[in-house]
Amino acid sequence: RLAPFKNGFAELARATGPLRELDVLLQGEADCLRRVQPDLRPALQHCFAAIARQRVTARRRLARRLKADAATNLLDDWERALRDGLPDERDGETLAELARRALLRQSRRALAEARKTAAGLPRPPARLRVVCKQLRYYLEFFGALYPAETEPQRPLLAALKAVQAILGRQHDAATQRRLLRQTAARAGSEDAVIALGALMQSFYEEDAPLRARLAPACGELVPHLADFAERRDAAR
Repeated sequence: RLAPFKNGFAELARATGPLRELDVLLQGEADCLRRVQPDLRPALQHCFAAIARQRVTARRRLARRLKADAATNLLDDWERALRDGLPDERDGETLAELARRALLRQSRRALAEARKTAAGLPRPPARLRVVCKQLRYYLEFFGALYPAETEPQRPLLAALKAVQAILGRQHDAATQRRLLRQTAARAGSEDAVIALGALMQSFYEEDAPLRARLAPACGELVPHLADFAERRDAAR
């Protein structure tokens, strides 16, 4: 069955998390330096040098994980399964039927979360981010099955991307704040602590406008999701 592959690849994805998060922070170094006063920038640059060293350690740790027997065996088994044929878990469904069911299920999940967010109800941002990301993956993966819907789906994809952009920035900022807080705890100078504090404050100040934009963006997404789910349901 496919469960061991799903679990194995999920484990590998989680293992990339620390390195990916450090990459997000390091890629924003120039922006971070612009956010603090010039006299604090040298201290902040020292902090980023320390973060870069952490990245080297994280990369080595991930490389060891990828070279370990568990990972190499997983990839060997996956290659063998692709060559020999994966188990058919469709229970007699055609690919089009499977795609319709998956798209309907995921669009309903996204619609439920988007409606609650648009109404101002307190929701974990991660949940909306995940369901929107999964729906977009489904739309892109199964898109070849519905060539006639490429144009009608453009407004949905545009609204989906707008929500994802806000959620992605919120997620990146939260990750940056967490990593900066950890760096501040290890900072060796007063200037470094002050610089990191000023930088974190700038990220906090950015969060309120993002949250203010999210509900209206979800409000624009909701009718597109509702229409899409209705059409998928009618296609039974």
